[in-house]
Amino acid sequence: MTQLFTAFFKASVARHKTKVMIALTCCAILAVTEGRGEPAVQPRVLARFAIPGDGDLLIVPVTTLGNQYPFILDTGSGRVNYDRSLEKLLGTPIARGAADALNGQIGIELFASPQIGMGALRLSKANGRTAPLVGSIDMRQLRSATGHGFFGILGMSVLFNRVIELDFERGALMFLDAVGPDPGDRVDLAFGADGIPAIRAVLPGGAEVTLDVDTGFSAGSSSLTLTSEIVRRLEANHHISGVRTTTTVGVSGGRKNRMLQLESLRVGAFPPRQLFAKALHDDSPRPNGCLGLAYWSRYAVTFDFPNNAMYLKPNSHFSRPDRDYLAAAGEFGIRLTRANERVLVANVFKDTIAGRLGLKPSDALLALDETDLSHARLLTVNKAFHDAAGRRVVLSVKRGDHTLTFRAKLPIPSSRRFEADDPSDAENTPRETAQQRID
Repeated sequence: MTQLFTAFFKASVARHKTKVMIALTCCAILAVTEGRGEPAVQPRVLARFAIPGDGDLLIVPVTTLGNQYPFILDTGSGRVNYDRSLEKLLGTPIARGAADALNGQIGIELFASPQIGMGALRLSKANGRTAPLVGSIDMRQLRSATGHGFFGILGMSVLFNRVIELDFERGALMFLDAVGPDPGDRVDLAFGADGIPAIRAVLPGGAEVTLDVDTGFSAGSSSLTLTSEIVRRLEANHHISGVRTTTTVGVSGGRKNRMLQLESLRVGAFPPRQLFAKALHDDSPRPNGCLGLAYWSRYAVTFDFPNNAMYLKPNSHFSRPDRDYLAAAGEFGIRLTRANERVLVANVFKDTIAGRLGLKPSDALLALDETDLSHARLLTVNKAFHDAAGRRVVLSVKRGDHTLTFRAKLPIPSSRRFEADDPSDAENTPRETAQQRID
């Protein structure tokens, strides 16, 4: 009898302990969930696409007009724009409008929006803030400048109601049904009349500025643009310094801009950092400027457009300093382009090392030392020239049926001395180069 009672008592205690443990566990889970204030479940991935991890353009496959075309996902564009080569498929234009570009406004034809899809995802046509129309733009210059064969731009008129995650570290762009459980720090978004998202950032001296969040402004030589008025104020207080002259290519064509180094810029609660900036012209339609992919690629970014927010979580590139990647090839004396999956010399500048060596337009790059460049992205090629600056290199090119080899010491661009972790006493004359930009 005593043994039976003892067994019953131990079983009761065990059941009691189990209930207590279950209750404590539930309370702990509830406490953690309530403490985070975020969803406890993983969001559903509606569509997933591969993207480069270095701040190059976000190109996604879009199904429209009965075919699939590569489009740029561009939060700096208010509407969807098609390349002019597809204009006949859009039908009859129903209006004329204007597109705000980085270098000014351009007039465009407007059409009724066709169906637009991405995999199984169907994108809506209008958001009430921008007209449910699509534009037609000649994108040939943009393709040449960026080296990407895209035929359209996905703007905010079809992205306004989406949750989109950019995981540069994993090379993934994902459309989600909700924000994930650990997205990082929230940064509030405001939207202009064109539907383009913007954030508040802090300049040197504590002044705040509104900057567009522009995923169509790819990495290359600068992280942001600023209006000439803001630049003049910063220069008067010695918060910004000139670096060189560059050419910005947009839908309105190419235009020379000053490139500068900004002493610091702070977004949210993250530490301020030095950045390369580009000065816009007085007639630019941008109210203040924009922050592009060279900046955002330091984070895992989640856009929660329906709730006027974006979330930033630093990745392994967070401490990476700004780089002026486009300067080195220009200082050597060439401007590059990409066509038919090959990297080509577009121009050879006079009185440069490249000109004296005998490089010619249409030469196809094969390799820089042991680095294969034959089918590389333009940003990868420009990085290779940047990293080799100051060294003796062997450059291999294809000219017709012949392979030619050139040996030279690459000059150090004048902008190198502004790069935070790579000071230099370079005294080379700045050379104009092309900046990648999609409007």
